[in-house]
Amino acid sequence: MPFSVKDFNNILKRINENDASLKSIDFSVDIKIATYTQPESLPIFSRYPDGFKDFLSAMGNNTVVTAINLSNNFLGDYYIQSLSELIEVNGSLITISLMNCNIGRDGARALATALRTNRSIKSITLGSNDIGDEDAMAFAEMLKINTALTSIDLSDNEIGHEGAIALAEMLQNNGVLTSINLDRNDIEGIGLAALSKALTINTALRFFSLNRIHYHYDIPIGGDYERINKKRASWKTACVALTEALRINMTLTSINFADNGTSFDLFAALRNNTALAA
Repeated sequence: MPFSVKDFNNILKRINENDASLKSIDFSVDIKIATYTQPESLPIFSRYPDGFKDFLSAMGNNTVVTAINLSNNFLGDYYIQSLSELIEVNGSLITISLMNCNIGRDGARALATALRTNRSIKSITLGSNDIGDEDAMAFAEMLKINTALTSIDLSDNEIGHEGAIALAEMLQNNGVLTSINLDRNDIEGIGLAALSKALTINTALRFFSLNRIHYHYDIPIGGDYERINKKRASWKTACVALTEALRINMTLTSINFADNGTSFDLFAALRNNTALAA
């Protein structure tokens, strides 16, 4: 939401004073309206050079704020690492949104490390960043230890089948996480097969989003027919595994599987499933 530096300083003052009425902080940016002709629509941290440092300093003394939205601020790894230090010791935050914050390897690893010890945050949104396979593995290892997080959004990142396999292994043992979003990641058949197997074991997950995790291959002239055909076969096998998993799993209540270009009948899996609503 657009606001002036004066407004920002007033919020910092309230944070420092532990204003009991200030439970939620929204410093997110509406990228649809952000423009240099309207400076107040731009990220506050780009207009106020010491803004993020002052924000973290104020939050270090705060015990009442439960939700922070910093989406579309393009913070980068340096600021995310600083934020992670706060998360590691904070005991009041419940929800944090960091969508499209330019989080790469170092920032993702710092967050995963911080969440190993944080016991208050229940929901974290990390969509539209640069989180890859190794980072997904770090989050998977964290989720084997963390007993507070119930929702994680890793959509629109750079997670491939290796990261998906690590998350699937975690889901086989995690009894706390109820929602996970992996939309628009290049998970493909190998990753989907592993996730499907996890669904036959996991009894905690209620919401699972897997929109557009499969990219459709048109064989180009002179293209690698064998490789592409193997990918297609792997995807088809994984889809069958998913239908079987959904016949077994009776705790999942909602699954998204749109834009995957598959012809298999997902609804066939729902005939004996009385839990799924979507």
